[in-house]
Amino acid sequence: MPLAALHVFCLLALLAAAQAVTWTATPFNPASVPLAVRTPYLSAWLPQGAGAALNDVWPTFWTGQILGWAGLVKVDGTAYSFLGTPNVPGATYIKATQRSLQFTTTQSIFVLSAGPIDITVTFLSPVESTDLVKQSTPFAYMAVSAASTDGAAHSVQVYSDISAEWVSGDNSLVAKFSSHSFQESGNMLIMALSYAQKTGDNSHLTQYTALLDQWTQFLITDSLIPANQLSTDDFAGHLANQTNLAVKGIIGIKAMSQIYTILGNTAQSSNYSTSSDWQIWTAAIVTDTTARDLLIGSVKKYAADGLSSQPFGDWYETTNGQPEGFRARPVVGGHLGTLSS
Repeated sequence: MPLAALHVFCLLALLAAAQAVTWTATPFNPASVPLAVRTPYLSAWLPQGAGAALNDVWPTFWTGQILGWAGLVKVDGTAYSFLGTPNVPGATYIKATQRSLQFTTTQSIFVLSAGPIDITVTFLSPVESTDLVKQSTPFAYMAVSAASTDGAAHSVQVYSDISAEWVSGDNSLVAKFSSHSFQESGNMLIMALSYAQKTGDNSHLTQYTALLDQWTQFLITDSLIPANQLSTDDFAGHLANQTNLAVKGIIGIKAMSQIYTILGNTAQSSNYSTSSDWQIWTAAIVTDTTARDLLIGSVKKYAADGLSSQPFGDWYETTNGQPEGFRARPVVGGHLGTLSS
């Protein structure tokens, strides 16, 4: 192709791309705009292609899967959508009109018109190169502000939410937003304890005690037999009974015990249950005879405490020997672990 013809072709291509965008783009209009990008697991983008506005399409994960994230603003009683493409049965709204897009190394800033106001939607994915604690926190932020365009005062209400697609890539699963996934629950407990130990700052432990305990209760319930789920080895897909998850659960529960010790709640620090088959299995592999005898002796004490008239259960409370509910499960085969040692 002659150079002149190539120049004309490129100019026409740029013109066509520019015509597809009806807003000001600074420094240019990218193929995909980062909205919340902190880790491979927190990576939400606006796939705008040649010119999709913030409220033309759903945000997507970096793999292309939809991450439902909706944003609505009510101005003087009239609802406008500014993020995603929500479809609420029985509700009506008008699409706000995008006027500009600007992005930097850490922010993506959209301005949209919603009737007599302009709303500025700022997505912040901070980079904390000098603070590894903050940099490792998987948080991104969305800020919404409004400004009147007619000089008058207006009533403005903002609403935003996310879908369960943020929790798992498997849309056949039912998500419970009250708790993190198994691995993340353990991770958060371990990191919370580690931060307190390294810095001496216990303020987050005090502020979020209830949430930390909630994650711990989740681990107590699910660590015995980890359900079918993803782990760090996500390339292997969903798997059940992953040993590494069970170990993560054990460590996470122990971390919460130490957190309660730091907070001075010694009664709560030991108020957690154990599984007798785990104890005997561990006794079978330890090389320290004192530790072995302690584990086996603890199970014997539980079995002989006379607190239950029901078939022997493998799950019991360590503080008082009370059974937790399981009865004569096949997992008690673990009690034969010492025969293999």
